[in-house]
Amino acid sequence: PGVTVPRPPVAVRGAEPEPIPAAPFLTGWVSRRLHELEARLLNALSMLRATMGKLELALFALAIGVYLITRFIGLDRFPIYFFTDEAVQTVLASDFVRDGFRDFNGAVFPTYFQNASLYNLSLSVYLQLIPYLLFGKSVLVTRGTAMLVTAIGAIGLGLTLKNIFHIRHWWAGVLFLSITPSWFLHSRTAFETTLMVSFYIWFLYLYLLYRTRSPRYLYASLILGGLVFYSYSPGQLIIFATGLFLLFSDLRYHWRNRRTGFKGLALVALLCVPYLRFQLTHPGETVFHLRMLDSYLFHDIPWWEKARTLLDNYLHGLSLAYWYWPNTEDLPRHVMKGYGNILLATLPLALTGLVSSLRRLRDTEYRAVLIALLAAPMGMALVGVGLTRVLVFVFPAALLTTLGIETIGRLVSRRLPSPVFAVALFALLTAYNLHMLDDSLTDGPTWFTNYGLYGMQYGGKQVFGEVEASLRQSPDTLVFVSSIWANGADILERFFLQEDDPVWMLDFDGLVYAKVEELDRMLFVLTSEEVTKLSNDPKFDDLRVEKTIPYPDGSIGFYFVHLAYSDEADAILAAERAERRQPVRDKVSIKGETVTIDHPAFDSGQVENLFDGDPFTLARSRKINPAVLVLTFERPRSVQGLRLTTGTMDMTVIVRVYAGETAEPREYSATYHDLPEDPTIEFVFDDAPLKLTKVEISIQNLNDGPDGNVHIREIVLD
Repeated sequence: PGVTVPRPPVAVRGAEPEPIPAAPFLTGWVSRRLHELEARLLNALSMLRATMGKLELALFALAIGVYLITRFIGLDRFPIYFFTDEAVQTVLASDFVRDGFRDFNGAVFPTYFQNASLYNLSLSVYLQLIPYLLFGKSVLVTRGTAMLVTAIGAIGLGLTLKNIFHIRHWWAGVLFLSITPSWFLHSRTAFETTLMVSFYIWFLYLYLLYRTRSPRYLYASLILGGLVFYSYSPGQLIIFATGLFLLFSDLRYHWRNRRTGFKGLALVALLCVPYLRFQLTHPGETVFHLRMLDSYLFHDIPWWEKARTLLDNYLHGLSLAYWYWPNTEDLPRHVMKGYGNILLATLPLALTGLVSSLRRLRDTEYRAVLIALLAAPMGMALVGVGLTRVLVFVFPAALLTTLGIETIGRLVSRRLPSPVFAVALFALLTAYNLHMLDDSLTDGPTWFTNYGLYGMQYGGKQVFGEVEASLRQSPDTLVFVSSIWANGADILERFFLQEDDPVWMLDFDGLVYAKVEELDRMLFVLTSEEVTKLSNDPKFDDLRVEKTIPYPDGSIGFYFVHLAYSDEADAILAAERAERRQPVRDKVSIKGETVTIDHPAFDSGQVENLFDGDPFTLARSRKINPAVLVLTFERPRSVQGLRLTTGTMDMTVIVRVYAGETAEPREYSATYHDLPEDPTIEFVFDDAPLKLTKVEISIQNLNDGPDGNVHIREIVLD
């Protein structure tokens, strides 16, 4: 009573309670410790980032080192062949230098060089110029030059993963590409397909820099796209499809930067000038190229069949079975036995990367990967299955595989420190690289034992190396080397030997169908099949083997032999020649009328090929020159003239036309020199049209003797 008790304060909702003052020394101590802890954590994180950054760069440098080591070691031993398509790059480069930087036709710095009958080599020849001038012709130099370009491509792959995708294990892309079997093999060759793929990698990398960093990268990207276009003919469709997809994929961005884009169009027009020059000087060459590759576009089938074939080819190029499982579709010399074109063990990683890319389809870099994946099969869409045509597929596959390992790495990092995982991954991929190198050098030579024309085409370096040794021992010897074991064996001869060496490519039929002078001075390099034929041929006696060259499996591949004729050789040759000159009678339909045709025996083609309206097909006389064809009509036929398309040769053509069985023939003749390739000549008959019962055509190849061949493409009666 009498004491007033104060009421407690009313709590106001939302008001902060007043802090209880702490002792000054406690507040300062905690604050200092917290700041120290924070600084240590930040320092540790900074050191970790720096360490990881340095580790990634170190692993990238080591990955490039592994790539180079697994390419340079045994570069001239695997693949076991040194193919004509490799040798021709340096041979054409040497011809280009010799001829004052002109091609066979006199063109200065041509767009394309002629490779046999096709104009299909360009940048790959120019690439070999400086190495040839510095080191001459060498398997190691030719392959090594091309291989170094693939290493630059591998660097571009790693930089794409680092600077565009910003993933931690970007360096692994180099090693995943390196253990891709199809790339492992072809990156050790001088085939132009690897040049195209390497340029394509840098094209896409620079394009993505244009999209993510600066529009100015567009110009460099377009230049690399031009290099893709000119480096390998299938690359033309691939880069066109890629460019079209990217145009629509990033259309808004292009429009925002249209000023840069219009300048880019001007650059594209400039890049097209060399191609336009080529088309103007070689009209029809693209069609001829497709026909030589037997494109279905020229098959006599309905358009919907052609459309279905195009779709089938395209989908085949995307097939997981084709890429990841061992197959028998590709030529043995283009595959590593027991391996898929891409390593099967990496398929789960690639699928993981594919799923990640589909989830991030809004991001331009992930769309670009899928675009590259979809554009790759265009390389064989018009022609058919061929690994070299779609080898660029390995680039997006390696990207996806590395994106997949990044996903796995993030999951593993919850239990395993990132540096440990990175080093373990590097060790695993390096070990497999070394395993593939050992497997290819040790077992690769006997993976496939068909070493001839339809297999590995083994023997270029070995055969001409021994030929050179034989010439050093006997400089007066005339050496003739069989040509049936390799495509374009004459190119290999020009690569390995000097131009003035007394070495020629052998026409085996010419050897057995006609007598050769100075046989005792000649040394023949023959395959085992040819030696067997000569051993059983009564025209030859005393076959003496000087030395042999074994195949990698130990069997004898080549014989160096001296020959001598038997006493019966002349009589046998005369009888064989008489038998060959016996005409062959056939019937063929010409404009709906059945015509009887007497013609020489053909060793290539059929008589129908001469009247099918297609000058691309042909028939070739079998060691008969001149070739005489007699056309007999069932009833008199009205004819105004004749057009004849032949193979390239100097020739004399005689045409005799008969207006009846008893009438004297009218004769027309002409001799031709220095005609263009596969020329068409024409005869217009006097007093035409004539009612003819028979036409006789004689075609003599002036570049060959009586036992030579005559190539006939088309005969048209007007």
